[in-house]
Order: sequence, then C-alpha cells, then structure tokens
Amino acid sequence: MKNSWLTYPPGNLIDGNLQNFAHSFAEEDGMWVRVRLTKNSMIRKVVVYNRRDCCRERIIGASVLIKSGVKLITDCGKISTANFSYTFNCEGEGNVIEMRQEGEVGEWNIAEIRVYGIPNTEPTTAPKPVDGGWSRYGDWSYCNNSTCTQFRWRYCNNPPPARGGDKCAGESYEKSSCNKHHCGNGLSAGGIVGTVVGLLAGLVLIVCLVNTARRNERQQFNQGAVIQQNPNTRAQASGTGAVTSSAASAPPLVDNGRNRAVIENTGHVPALGAGNLSPPLYREAVGGPGGEKVPSYEEVMANENKYDITH
Repeated sequence: MKNSWLTYPPGNLIDGNLQNFAHSFAEEDGMWVRVRLTKNSMIRKVVVYNRRDCCRERIIGASVLIKSGVKLITDCGKISTANFSYTFNCEGEGNVIEMRQEGEVGEWNIAEIRVYGIPNTEPTTAPKPVDGGWSRYGDWSYCNNSTCTQFRWRYCNNPPPARGGDKCAGESYEKSSCNKHHCGNGLSAGGIVGTVVGLLAGLVLIVCLVNTARRNERQQFNQGAVIQQNPNTRAQASGTGAVTSSAASAPPLVDNGRNRAVIENTGHVPALGAGNLSPPLYREAVGGPGGEKVPSYEEVMANENKYDITH
C-alpha cells in the first residue's frame, strides 16, 4: 500500500480475518495496494472484501489488475458500487494482484484480498534455447591398411541442442595418418596377395636349394665312391701322374696331381682329408682285367647290400 496507518497495516489484507482492515491516508496523486504471490500462478478469480461497519464507498473507482512483475497481464475491472465484497472472474498468469486508482483519492479501508488459481510448477518465462556442445573424442579406430588412416568420433550431446538452439559447429570426426605402431593391424586385399606371392617365392627357393644339395651329394658320392675290385687287379695312383696295374689292359683310376692313394681290393675308401684323395677324383672307372664298369650313384643306392661302401 502506498501509505497506511500503523494500527491498520497492509498485512491485514491477507491475514484471513474479515473483522480488521488496512487503512490508508488520502492522496492527491493516486493510490495503490499490491498483493504479491509466492510464485507465478494461473489466476482464475479475485475477491475483494470491503470494510464491514462503514465507509464502503471509499474504494469506488479502484481497478483490479493481474500483473507479472510490473507487466500488466489482465485488467479485471473497476469497483463501481459500495458493496461488502466484489468478485472478479478474470484469468491471467501472474504473481501480483494490484488495486489502483488515479488522481485525488481519499482514504481506503479494505478488509481482505483473496486470490484463487493454480500455482505453476515450472517457470512461466519462455525457456531459452540451448545450443549443442561436443562430447570428448572417443578412441582411435583400427588402422586402415589400404590408406594407412584411422578415425575417431565425437557427438553433439554435451548438451544436445534443444528448443531451437544451434547445432554443434565443425566435423564430428578426426582423421589421422597411422604411425608404424598402428598401421598394418589387418591385411588388405593387396597385402594378402603380396604375402602369398612372398611365401611361394620362398618355397621355390627352398626347393631349389634342396635340389642343389642333392646334386652336390650325388657328385661327391660318384667322385668318392670305392668300387670293390677284382682280387686279381691292383691299381696304384701316384703324384707323378704314372699309374701302374698288374693287368696291362686296366686303365688308370685316379690322379689328382697332389695326392697318392692305393685302392685296395678290400672295398674300402680312405677318408677324405690331408694325405688322402681329395674330390673331384673321377666319375667312372674301369677296373680289373674284365673291364668291369664302376657302378653309378643310382646303381649303388639300388644295390646297397651288394656293394660295401664307406663314406
């Protein structure tokens, strides 16, 4: 209330007691009194109670308003008669009920102002738009072996845009070149073909090496094999290049120009090494008066029980 007597304060307007009242002084430039609600409410009805014992005409001409703060929401009407009570069935969403009269005004005597409605459970002001915000980036993906790149993603949910707010600006992912610790975690089609080709090349090389080793072994066997000779034949190879034999028709067996060895008819060959025959010596020889041919590697291996051979 703009002003009031100390013994009739504005608090009497909301104490629930119709026997007392609020009392103002006269004013030349208008009068007002306001009842503030605890929160914005959907107001359905306002009832004003006048002084009971006298002076009911003093509030004639006063208007009843619904406001939200200082903003006018609904003008419910004016008091035009001297009654005990006045009911205004007006609606509006606000938190202030105001009685006002402009110009020169005499004393007011008001017993009670009662407001009926439904308090709001949410703010009545329009909610503001919420702009979207990015989350943190997730972990990097596996490396793509065909491009050596990897990715990581983020999401526009921190917070998500709401009530017309802006979406998140920028890309939702990052791309990076894989380093040597990441690139190659999987096999691309090209990588698989390259691996298969490499394995086949390695297999061919192994086969070639095995075949070469076998050929060398065969050559050494043919060169170092000792043929069991006829007991009547004895050949001698000397470092001078001369070969003697008990049979005139027997051809020389071996002569490498360095070593001298006697092949006895026992069927054993001295071990290769210092002072003995060193390969290559020969591949084929004829021994004995009968011109008997030295067996080949294949013949010896096929008849290993027939020939007594020591390597």
